[in-house]
Amino acid sequence: MSNKQSEEQKIAYITSIINQYLQLENEIKELQKAVKERKYKHKLLEESILTFMNEDGSVDSIKLSNNDHEIFPVQKEQVSEVSRKSLLEIIETHLKDTPEVLNKIKADMDAKKTTKKVEKIKVKKASSSKLAKDSKTSDALLGL
Repeated sequence: MSNKQSEEQKIAYITSIINQYLQLENEIKELQKAVKERKYKHKLLEESILTFMNEDGSVDSIKLSNNDHEIFPVQKEQVSEVSRKSLLEIIETHLKDTPEVLNKIKADMDAKKTTKKVEKIKVKKASSSKLAKDSKTSDALLGL
């Protein structure tokens, strides 16, 4: 097998992988859009059902015609956690007279931070003139 053939196979292979990647990326975007639309519609329908049930205070639940499902309102409280920024503001307010303790707490909080590097591929559409220029550059680099 010649060296040129081997390079052509590598290029064909990576081209195939890139095309599959782009196709999946497009499919994922379409599915995410469909999920978003359905969640929005689901929320609107839920609000309509709750409005119906709350307007007539005597409706505690609705049994569906097939009797295997029952719809009833549920109330719960959602509690959000304190953000790092808010927590620092609270600490600074209470420890403004003791800066050494405040600085120690800040240092301890900074020490608890973790950083990790994540490598991903980003795809963006290029303008046609730039695409042609980049295509020529990549062809030159690949020896085509």
